Amino acid sequence: MFLRKHSEDPAIKDFLPKLKCFLLLKIKEILIQENALSFFGDNPEAVSGGALSSIPVEGQVYIAADCLYKHNLMRLNYTMYVVHRAQDIINPSTSYCNIMLLADCAPSDVVGSVTISPFPYACGC
Repeated sequence: MFLRKHSEDPAIKDFLPKLKCFLLLKIKEILIQENALSFFGDNPEAVSGGALSSIPVEGQVYIAADCLYKHNLMRLNYTMYVVHRAQDIINPSTSYCNIMLLADCAPSDVVGSVTISPFPYACGC
């Protein structure tokens, strides 16, 4: 419905095929990385980052009824380092909308004159 409603918008041109291609690449990157990590053990240096960029785009992503939904809450289940299960909730309509992530970089990484934080923040608003 959104795509049909905004069909004249140039940003929407080929949106669904591009989205499916992007999701497929990300899924394959994760699977290759998981397989490489399980093969090489806990040695992340043994996993070649160059191999991830040369993933062939074969396969297909299926989105049921080609529908995406907007939700007001996002629940994240995880296991803490003490092996206890926990859940966090991101709700954009409350003060619980801010999140902190672990960056995929070393704390000393510098881009230009800016040092990259190992813990970037985001607003789920």
